Amino acid sequence: MSKSPRLELPSGQNFTCQGSTRCCRMLDVPLLPAELARYAGEDWKEKPIARTLGGAPHTPLVRSGACAFLSEEGRCRIHERLGACGKPLTCRIFPYTFAFCGPTVRVGVRFSCPTILANKGEPVVRQEDLVRGMAQAYRQAKRIEPLPRAPFHLSYELSWKDIDRIDEALLSSLEDGALPLSGRLIEGAELLDEMKYVYIYGSPEEVARGIDGAAVRRRVLEALATPPPRLGLADRAVLAAFLAYLAPPGRGRSAPVRLALRLAARLPGRLRLDEIGRVSRRKARKVSAELDQESTALLVRYYKARIWGRTHFGRAFHGLSYVAGWNFLLAAHACLVFAARARAATLGRPRIEIADVELAIQKVEERLYSSNLPAGSWGKILSFLLTTGGTGKRLALRFAR
Repeated sequence: MSKSPRLELPSGQNFTCQGSTRCCRMLDVPLLPAELARYAGEDWKEKPIARTLGGAPHTPLVRSGACAFLSEEGRCRIHERLGACGKPLTCRIFPYTFAFCGPTVRVGVRFSCPTILANKGEPVVRQEDLVRGMAQAYRQAKRIEPLPRAPFHLSYELSWKDIDRIDEALLSSLEDGALPLSGRLIEGAELLDEMKYVYIYGSPEEVARGIDGAAVRRRVLEALATPPPRLGLADRAVLAAFLAYLAPPGRGRSAPVRLALRLAARLPGRLRLDEIGRVSRRKARKVSAELDQESTALLVRYYKARIWGRTHFGRAFHGLSYVAGWNFLLAAHACLVFAARARAATLGRPRIEIADVELAIQKVEERLYSSNLPAGSWGKILSFLLTTGGTGKRLALRFAR
């Protein structure tokens, strides 16, 4: 294995575990072969190790929605018996993510963790030795070698220096308060559309000249000034699939494909969303999508963390290209705002509040970004729709403003 890459930590992000146990109540935890062998040799009162349909071992969630190893007192039974180092690697590194990018490894964070969401604890930049050990353990266990180039669009790859410049452009757009948040994300998609042609088809002079940011801004302002676009069948299929992932546990396992095929022509009038409840789509639409300053600041911090951690594309996210990953983010943002509006509607409020946005972020993180994308033909169709880009922008214009 080659030399360890340089660690790049997220500035401004704090974390010290507060013991909320929410991470023990989200998804099944995959186990490494060595972990499976060690746990199988222990005499547990129950047999909390299951296997997925593909044969990979994991710790299942029980009916209460908690990990089978979580005690009634809220303590990890593996930790109690084998110590902190005996826990599964997935649990030990949470809430950190690691993107191995050429000579560097970008450290990201998962906002499904309430402590990350609240930005509590010691600054991450002061925990370099601890995080470095996690990154090394993760790299060794997964046998990861840094990628020399980044997947940008379709089969085209760019250098990580080019990706750095793209990151800077998107971060600059996110921090620009002249546009509403949905407009900033759409501007990011427009910038990527321009960059596709410059980097893939442009001459060296065009690459050096860069993007006409003023022209991109004009297009975004025009899009925001026009009535929301009508959704086509493909747009509705993607939205139905994404919302199905936000259904309560046990309801959304096979629902994405089923909903996408059965309800593409007409979205359901009522939806059941996890931790939110059953809500009328019409009532949710009556709640204003306008975000207050506090909610906007939180979402900007969330999306900046995604860009920094590079968790929206590449090996960190189902092998999607940078462009497809950003379009996924746009569609996920539409679902996030819809979920926040749905929660406000169930509580009888006409506007979104910060608590609605916090829960919506956690559900999108836990379900959309921590689940496998659909397999087979539907997975290929979804990947194609995200690659083309129009679906994400239309959903954001329709549901997030």
